[in-house]
Parts: sequence; structure tokens; C-alpha cells
Amino acid sequence: MNMSLKPLIKNQTIIIDDHSRNGEMKNWDDDKKDVHIHKNTKTKIEGKKSNLTIKIPINSGRKISISNKN
Repeated sequence: MNMSLKPLIKNQTIIIDDHSRNGEMKNWDDDKKDVHIHKNTKTKIEGKKSNLTIKIPINSGRKISISNKN
């Protein structure tokens, strides 16, 4: 079965990030580096427009976090 990522990312931003400086050597196996996926999405919550940031850790046991910029 082929699945398209288009519905997942349509009009949204997805970034893989570790908050290190540019040019710094990457060691994504180090769970102290907090490598994660950032997804920014606009949606309605209780009828109000909201800008959500979803942070999904990919190299550690940290929990998924969701914050509302509004």
C-alpha cells in the first residue's frame, strides 16, 4: 500500500532539529542531544484558530510535547 505524506505536511512545516550550531559534528546516537521532529500546524481548537508546535523526540525516551502559540 502506498501512502502519501502530502496530507500530513500540506501547508505545514516539518523540521528535524537538534538545536546545535551549524557546522557542529552530529552524533544523533547521543540521547543528550535531543534530536527531534518539529511540526508546526495551524488548526482550529474549540472554534478558534491555533498555531500548534508538536515536538517528537527521535533519539531519546523524552515525551512528545504539544504547545499552542496562541
